[in-house]
Amino acid sequence: MSVQRMQAPGSNGQANFLHMMELAKPKLATIATKYLGEERLCALAISMWNKDSRLRQCSPQSFLLALYKACQLGLDPTGIGNQGHIVAYRGEAQFIRGWGGVITQAARQGINIDTFAVYESDEFEVARYVNSDGYHLGLHHVEKRDDPESIGGVRAAYAVASCKDWDQPMIEVVWRHDIEKIRSNSASPNSPAWKSWYSEMARKTAVNRLAKRLPLFVEVKVIKDNDGGKPSVVKEKISISAIPNEDTYYEGRVGNSVIDAPIDGGPESVPEQGPSEQLVAISKAMELRQQYPDAYSVVVGRKDITKMGKDALLAVIEKIQEIGDDAPTEESKEEVEEQLGF
Repeated sequence: MSVQRMQAPGSNGQANFLHMMELAKPKLATIATKYLGEERLCALAISMWNKDSRLRQCSPQSFLLALYKACQLGLDPTGIGNQGHIVAYRGEAQFIRGWGGVITQAARQGINIDTFAVYESDEFEVARYVNSDGYHLGLHHVEKRDDPESIGGVRAAYAVASCKDWDQPMIEVVWRHDIEKIRSNSASPNSPAWKSWYSEMARKTAVNRLAKRLPLFVEVKVIKDNDGGKPSVVKEKISISAIPNEDTYYEGRVGNSVIDAPIDGGPESVPEQGPSEQLVAISKAMELRQQYPDAYSVVVGRKDITKMGKDALLAVIEKIQEIGDDAPTEESKEEVEEQLGF
């Protein structure tokens, strides 16, 4: 799937970002579902970009790609209902589906998922047996929480998926030690979510574990580039378990303890950061493109300045200023490239 290349925002970052959103709308409309249209998605994107300084430090291309993924799946990327999140990781924006995204996608296909936490005061028993009719898993859960002081802590959680076309429901049970393993492997084991909403995190773990076995495939639209022809749109099916989620995010394959968004999608207290030196340099190069278009064309050509390092960008800026309004024929493009070293 091709993504428009936009320059990263500098001093006029808001205008650049709004322009990027406008350019993205036609392709978003092509892959959008009936659950999340391109207009609403772009409005949500602008709101997220303005509110989260960590996302503004990400490359605009990665943020746009994260939006594409949310659009394909029809999942709200703002954390509402825990359907999905767009989070920052090493300067790149990543879309991850929340455990609410599993429940949402399942409901769209006639599968109902319920999830519950089990406390120490509850009666809870898991029974597994095999007979001539096959393998069976049964649960006995009686909630006993009349006295708040005797409820105790969470000792297990489970998720149950049922469908009218199935002979029996699918059940996933996670015990306290399973939940603690997920917590210990997370980038933020002492986050407010784990400390204040342990039962919710336990239920989340059960749903995500269930999703690994769930026969749930999501149909998405994909834009294919045809050689020399007009791009086409094809439909593909992907497993819900193949979509990055909070567990994969926090098990070290994606997560980072410094810039992770909290798992519940809420705001995290981080210092407001100004534009990086590289973004400032990109912004300066863009200004010079307007001031010296001929010199910019000779020095930069078709190169993508957003992929250049800071030193290379500074060399480009210096060379553009040096050439100024002089005719570009005085120095060939190849000679300029040789001087710059790329």
